[in-house]
Amino acid sequence: MGKVGTRIIVALVAGLGALAGVAPGAGASQWRVGNERKAALFGDSLAFEAAGDFVFSARLAGYGVETHVFGGTAPCDWLGDLAELAARPPAERPAVALIEFTGNAFTSCMRPGGATLSDDEIVAAYERDGATFVTGLLGAGIRPVFALAPAVDHVSLVPRINDTWRSLAATYPGVAVIDAGIPVEAPDGSFARTLPCAGWEGPAQGCADGAVVVRAPDGTHFCPTETLIIDGVVGMCPVASPGAVRYALGLAEGLNAAPVTPLPLRPLGVTSPGRTPGSAPGA
Repeated sequence: MGKVGTRIIVALVAGLGALAGVAPGAGASQWRVGNERKAALFGDSLAFEAAGDFVFSARLAGYGVETHVFGGTAPCDWLGDLAELAARPPAERPAVALIEFTGNAFTSCMRPGGATLSDDEIVAAYERDGATFVTGLLGAGIRPVFALAPAVDHVSLVPRINDTWRSLAATYPGVAVIDAGIPVEAPDGSFARTLPCAGWEGPAQGCADGAVVVRAPDGTHFCPTETLIIDGVVGMCPVASPGAVRYALGLAEGLNAAPVTPLPLRPLGVTSPGRTPGSAPGA
């Protein structure tokens, strides 16, 4: 786990409750125009479950966070919010925007004319709308960071969507990618229902016999007791959710994630060109 996550865990263990006056993480968003103490999170149910803990974690790192998250949504559901964010005066824009989506196709923007899209069409739509996120954010001087989803316990589009985010980062200089799912996966990157308790996880966090439940019974989400999920919409977890906390820590690594290549400031509204031959691959 990187510096941000380590710093957050130390704060949690120490029981720090005073959030004001925390300095921003070192090296945060040095190339962009925007408020270096602000971040945005866009995402679906995984981001929704982790949002509260991510907001807390980000505040410890010196960031205020605005969230644009809801279960079952796709990137196209948030294009209006993206446009509004990018149109703000520079000082009111966040420095960084995290983007987390897993392949949902439940909402109207993913069902043109009521049609059900094929897997290939869903992935193509995510690539198209992910590129819109990237160019819109870069044009506004906001650093995009794609957050990968963790492994799931069933056939899904998660691997293809994660690959799409990596591909976009390899195409547009200035984009970062973080593997936010690492804290809830087995050491080999595979799905894990339970994991050994971390030092900050005790009985109150669900630690029993040296292990905590980090994933929901559906093999996708985090709440240990979540059983009713309709079209990707999840409720508030009624018990401690170590998986959501861990994923929030994974997301927090994106606050200071370095772009694939340094991106110089550009006139507002000018989007990023494609990657030049020989430049570095995505993170």
